[in-house]
Amino acid sequence: MNRYIQGVTPGGAAKPPKSVQEAPKKKSFRIREVRDTSNLFVIRSNSFVVQKYMEKPLLFEGRKFDIRMWILFTHELKVFYFKRGYLRTSSYEYDLNHERVSDPNVHLTNNAVQKYNQNYGRYEEGNQLSFDVLR
Repeated sequence: MNRYIQGVTPGGAAKPPKSVQEAPKKKSFRIREVRDTSNLFVIRSNSFVVQKYMEKPLLFEGRKFDIRMWILFTHELKVFYFKRGYLRTSSYEYDLNHERVSDPNVHLTNNAVQKYNQNYGRYEEGNQLSFDVLR
């Protein structure tokens, strides 16, 4: 049996289909069975990432950031987390004007992108901040 995810394209990010509606007052989704599979891409994996670009993200000093944190959920529903998480920051201020909208240095925070630009490390060493610094 094939599993189908509507809105997934080869090499692209998954987008929630119109059949997925956010439940009111909850941060969970309800998924209906998809009957028309003519516009779907077959996923041949048991794991994948579904993400959405945030047009109005939280910013740190005017720049985008992401949070790296490790959490373990056991089969017994116990939760453990590693307290030494950190923030990864972009090298440039967040901007959606037509000249900067496609600049990965503004919108992506991963080191593989950031380490090659001239502002890398200008604000924080390695564009990273520990949780301790933020307290």
